[in-house]
Amino acid sequence: MNPNDYKQTKLELTEGDYRVLEVIGDFVPDNVFDAHAHLNPPGGLSNEQQTYETYREWMGPLLGNPSNIRLNALAEVTGPRATSIEGRREINEYLCDQLVKAPNCVGSAFFGPEETEEQIAEMLSRPRMVGIKCYATTTTNPNRNAVAIGDFLSEAQWTVANQLKRPICLHMMRPKALSDPDNLAYIQKMTARYPDAKLVLAHCARGFAGWNTIEAIDKIAHIDNVWYDISAICEVGTIASTIMRTAGKKVMWGSDFPVCKYRGCSLSMGDSFLWITGATYATLEPTLEEKGLKPCLYTLQTMLAFKQTATLLNLDRTQVEDIFYNNAMNLYGLKD
Repeated sequence: MNPNDYKQTKLELTEGDYRVLEVIGDFVPDNVFDAHAHLNPPGGLSNEQQTYETYREWMGPLLGNPSNIRLNALAEVTGPRATSIEGRREINEYLCDQLVKAPNCVGSAFFGPEETEEQIAEMLSRPRMVGIKCYATTTTNPNRNAVAIGDFLSEAQWTVANQLKRPICLHMMRPKALSDPDNLAYIQKMTARYPDAKLVLAHCARGFAGWNTIEAIDKIAHIDNVWYDISAICEVGTIASTIMRTAGKKVMWGSDFPVCKYRGCSLSMGDSFLWITGATYATLEPTLEEKGLKPCLYTLQTMLAFKQTATLLNLDRTQVEDIFYNNAMNLYGLKD
């Protein structure tokens, strides 16, 4: 990849970024559907406003400037607004406004356990608001590693998703993710109880620690209404396991924008994982910068992992295009 291609952008790329871009080459197709991208109003945790235009400005060059970029735009799920019905409604209204400005995109509204079926259904009646996003910031448990799925994904959300045949984007919190017996039993029970709801297991079923997904995915591979996005995953084994167990038909690419703007990656360590972000290597010293190292952009690390997976699995161009675009179009009921 020629560095001159990026001189007209605001991206500050390193030599390492350029090397990864060269490896990625023309891997990304001309039609891209990002199934997991957050558009956040100003005043949140980072105080940065994220819009469809800022997404295209930042991600477009890294994707090779595809002519068609669609998003499943997820609402903001962190920060003080996430903890109340009023705050979540403000977040969702912002997302509705963004969808007006991005007519080729869809959105997933953010709900907690307090919202009623009527409140959820009303928000999902808005134009192109097609899905549900849940997250543990809506619970009062300060120990996020102990939060059960049912603590923040309510029966009301399941009921409406089932009635309307809509997807639910789930980020599990317990460290063993899909290998946690309670998480696994919950997914098996609720997808059977609500067969017309579509459960999207974000981050390859929270497969940052690859073995947790690889070990357990066979136990849910037969469930028709379970899907996966590969956002923020840097482990080839994790991505490969979801593709192999679904023939690649229920796996979708995602960026986790704006998290993907950070530098670093996540690495499996046994049945746990370690984040390497910014200038530091977790809490270890010396820092990466002191060692003369600088991580590449997180989004490049995840795209590189997907390309490595595609190469090892001998995915053909159609299969790659399915994961980058067609599968999401199918899930959200869209047509070009």
